[in-house]
Amino acid sequence: MLEALGQAASRGPVGVAGEGRIAELTRRVLAAHGVEPVMVAGDCWLDAVVETRLDAQTLAASTAALRPGGTLVLKSRAPEPVSLDVGALQRRGVVVRAVGPGSFSDAVALLASGRLAVSDLAAAPVPPEAFAAAFANGGCEVRKALFTFG
Repeated sequence: MLEALGQAASRGPVGVAGEGRIAELTRRVLAAHGVEPVMVAGDCWLDAVVETRLDAQTLAASTAALRPGGTLVLKSRAPEPVSLDVGALQRRGVVVRAVGPGSFSDAVALLASGRLAVSDLAAAPVPPEAFAAAFANGGCEVRKALFTFG
C-alpha cells in the first residue's frame, strides 16, 4: 500500500475511505510509517486516498476527495463487480493503483517494533460453538473474531 501511494504520501495527509476495523487498521499503519491519515469527507482535495470498503459509494467519495492528478489506492477485495465512474477519474486525471496484501514479514516486524497496536481490533477468543454470537450484528467489522480450539 505504501509503495502504491508513492510521493503522494510525503506531500500531505492521505485519505482513508471507509469505516470499521480495516479503515482503523489502515489509519494506524499509515501513521506508523509517518503518514498523516485523515477521514475522507466530501471534496477535501487530497493527493491520495486509500479505500477500505470496495463499494460504489466509497469509490465515489474517494474520487470526489482527490485533487486532479491524485492517486486512488484500491486495497479491498469485493466478492462481486463494483460500479466505478471512470469518467470522473478521467476528468481529474486520477491514477488508480490496485494492491494486494502487504508483506507478512514486514507486518510482523511492525507489530514487534511496538509502533502498531492492534489488540483492540480483535475480540476476545471464543470457542467454535459460539460462532453465531461472534458474528451477530456485524461484530466482525468492529473487532476480528478469534476462535480457540481444543
